[in-house]
Amino acid sequence: NTNTVFQYELSPVPPSLIDEYGCLRKGNKAVLVKSLGASSLNPPVPDVILVDAGQLLYHVVAGAGTTQDLVISFDTRLARYPENSEKVVLFDRYDLDAPSTKDHERTRRGTSKEIRLTPQNLLSCPEAVLHNAKNKNQLNNLICSYPLPNNVQLVNATECDVTHAEADVTICSYMLKAVANGANTIRILSDDTDIFVLLVDWAVRMTVRARIQMETWNGVVLDINQTVDQLSPRKCQQLLDIHALTDCDTLSYPFGKGKQSALKLLETYMPGLGGVLGQPGASQ
Repeated sequence: NTNTVFQYELSPVPPSLIDEYGCLRKGNKAVLVKSLGASSLNPPVPDVILVDAGQLLYHVVAGAGTTQDLVISFDTRLARYPENSEKVVLFDRYDLDAPSTKDHERTRRGTSKEIRLTPQNLLSCPEAVLHNAKNKNQLNNLICSYPLPNNVQLVNATECDVTHAEADVTICSYMLKAVANGANTIRILSDDTDIFVLLVDWAVRMTVRARIQMETWNGVVLDINQTVDQLSPRKCQQLLDIHALTDCDTLSYPFGKGKQSALKLLETYMPGLGGVLGQPGASQ
């Protein structure tokens, strides 16, 4: 019932997932990391390294050659870390027989026809692989069939301890598991803003004592613990909600009101905001 829906409209401007041309709208999430992330100038050597396979594939598939060449590039990328560091590469889960919350995002990126991948296939067109769920699932399975040296574990979704479809959630789960197992320093290799926001949120919720780092593709290492200290625990708890309300992969968001507007709101601490955002028991 649309009348019921509009009773709960909270925004002075219309929320929108679809633009005027019928295309899925996409906001700029990178501003959160650039504005809030605290850089680490001399980061300690990590005991555990968790790799977002999706982000790694995004950067290295183009011009990678064959699937085997792609796997070798994984190893080359991770070989610069100490051999005794535990390295875990985590993939998205693709349940091809069930709808996914990411379906509309894949549609936005564009779809391509299904192709048959083999170890000898030349990956000459990255979009054909990365923009099709079935092709991406094939690629993930092929990659995980290769053994890697240098203490690198390729964890396919079917072998993962966590059954969530999103590697973002899986990475955070493995981070918390590493903390529970006594790791002192954990580094996540990813450019993904969603992962940054989740790491900040979990670092506060679980009062994580280990050093949590996030390394972007260009080598910048962000200190999640220092980010939490700079923001304050209360603002960290609100960050996840503000991020979702102003565009993430599965939500409409107020058109014309993006991350910069949300950050200003967070920084000025609008009266009453702390009693609602980030509070599971808040009333409607």
